[in-house]
Amino acid sequence: MVRRLRIAYVVDSAGSARAGGLVAAERMIQSLRRHHDVISVGLGGDVDLEQFHFPVGRELIESNSFAFAKPDTDLLYRAFDGVDVVHVQLPFFLGFAAIAVAQELRIPVVAAHHVQPENILRGISLIAPRFAALINRPGVARALNKMVTQTFFNRASAIICPSQLALDELVTAGLTAPAVVISNGAPAQFAPLPSRPPGPFTVLTVGRLVPEKRHDLLVEAVRRSKHAAKVRLVIAGRGPLQEKLEQQAKSLPLGAELGFKSDQELLRLYQTADLYVHASEVELEGMAVLEAMRCGCPTLTSDSRTSATKQFALDADHVFPTGDVQALTNRLDDWFEHPERQAREREKTLAAVEGFGIEHTLLAYESVYERVVAQR
Repeated sequence: MVRRLRIAYVVDSAGSARAGGLVAAERMIQSLRRHHDVISVGLGGDVDLEQFHFPVGRELIESNSFAFAKPDTDLLYRAFDGVDVVHVQLPFFLGFAAIAVAQELRIPVVAAHHVQPENILRGISLIAPRFAALINRPGVARALNKMVTQTFFNRASAIICPSQLALDELVTAGLTAPAVVISNGAPAQFAPLPSRPPGPFTVLTVGRLVPEKRHDLLVEAVRRSKHAAKVRLVIAGRGPLQEKLEQQAKSLPLGAELGFKSDQELLRLYQTADLYVHASEVELEGMAVLEAMRCGCPTLTSDSRTSATKQFALDADHVFPTGDVQALTNRLDDWFEHPERQAREREKTLAAVEGFGIEHTLLAYESVYERVVAQR
């Protein structure tokens, strides 16, 4: 029996934004509260901080479903009073301040790895394309990873990484703090329907409408498909590229359903889609892919070296070369032309992610917390 802990969970947008790392935090806070006393610290949290506004790029940041919290040292001291462990979700201003306060109070810190430098570098291309062209290089990403690892992650008592790729990135950057791989997991509602209703061949993708997600590649692949006139394409998400993608989707015979979906709408799409495609080139796990698979939806994923999502691929037929639109088109046509494999693929898909429920994630998190508290 795990003893009841008092946990301060520090996350910039506590329950108020929809980026992957924030959704993961929101779910884990809810799960932990069944057994522990959890204080969320951030925008919209139990300890509600003010928003930090950049002088430039504010609209871009917010269109990415994110917002920075302004550190308040006095509030952090009060929030951490009497807690057993501080969990820091993101390596931004609030995260650095939280680690400093926790260390001064001699409270162990568990830090999570949910942001890749590539996410930031690709985002810069939307406001300063020429500057981004100069800095959006592997060497710059490695330097940023090294800096964050040495100044942030190595100050924590333990690190939680959502995938082996995430851990490998930090180790390569000089990680010395103890680290463990724990999937973000998927809540129980992500489950298949008893029977799927009939409908058009539906290709689904989910994610923020930003450059690294490569929704443009999927739209073009559907346009090139021999069966484009019979393919329903759904792109669930919002972000700065929405208008551009809407224009591109006009080239499709059936257009595309593009925009934000509620949690209930998204669940229904996972349960009824014929194929989920994840063309993203930058991903530390790929929560949407996991959610789709937990609903029994077969998936195709990019084999990008900076994306961990390919770990979920059942075999070589479930990946395609990153950025290769014709290869993706060929995969789509093959799936459309072989509907008889759907039932078999759904069973295999469900079996592949059987151990990725959020209950498994909760147990693993508790184990990490218990360990760092015992070592205090």
